[in-house]
Amino acid sequence: MAKKEPFSIGPSDARIKGGGQRNPAGASPTPEDGRRLIHAFIGVRQPALREAVIRLVTELSKLHDDES
Repeated sequence: MAKKEPFSIGPSDARIKGGGQRNPAGASPTPEDGRRLIHAFIGVRQPALREAVIRLVTELSKLHDDES
């Protein structure tokens, strides 16, 4: 059985490129951002909560696009 890689989405995670610093506001998403988002999403076990996360991210994206 494959061992699950532990991960953190906090700013102190040393594995994040740049020594734990996230993308500055307004910067394009990186592959690392996508990896972190996917791993966090996969960790959500409840289907209703996954759906809520999808709705939240979709709405945040729309709000950001409307402000641009």
